[in-house]
Amino acid sequence: MHLEDSVGTGLDLSMLVRRENVPGPWTPPGILTRLQQHRLGQVIKEIERQPNPAMLALGFQILKIGENSFVSLSKIIEDIMRRTMMDGGQHDVSVPLANGKSGLTIHVNLLSQEEAEQRLAAHCEVRKYLERAESWFGLVLDAHSGQIRFGLQISGPWTHDPELEATELFKTLRRGSSTKQIALPKFKAKKIGRNDPCPCGSGKKSKRCCYS
Repeated sequence: MHLEDSVGTGLDLSMLVRRENVPGPWTPPGILTRLQQHRLGQVIKEIERQPNPAMLALGFQILKIGENSFVSLSKIIEDIMRRTMMDGGQHDVSVPLANGKSGLTIHVNLLSQEEAEQRLAAHCEVRKYLERAESWFGLVLDAHSGQIRFGLQISGPWTHDPELEATELFKTLRRGSSTKQIALPKFKAKKIGRNDPCPCGSGKKSKRCCYS
């Protein structure tokens, strides 16, 4: 297949911007720039700027999913961010990647760094085990901005683990339940009135935004 010179030119210019920090588009116009408006597109943009091989591998895995799935997952992420802002609890989503050989779990919570890391690691370990995947990625996003707080990757061959199967987290996730049903630290959440400003930051009244 022959590609016109204009295709390579756009890529070359963007690589020059990345290597030399000269003014110009970081990404040439196309599928990537069209998806940047969605929450998951913003996540990929953050991953792209991190010199972390595991996170870059995750970015490539995300880019392999279809556009409809990409948009749907973005909407789910927006929803769990709003839920965490409303009730102060943890909300999450897990999806398979790379034909089931890998997967991704995204947590949104208000926990400390240490607690959030422990919870994410445990969740990803169980998800990887349940799916018998070769690796599993995990991200914790900031509930306010959606920015990545931190991420991790668990890799290794699947082996039978009776101790893991005896844990409450394994039993809960095997039933298809969300970890939000597991006992979480109690938060004192401020009650939001229908006419109060919506806590998601939209500037609208709560009844016209996330109140429902």
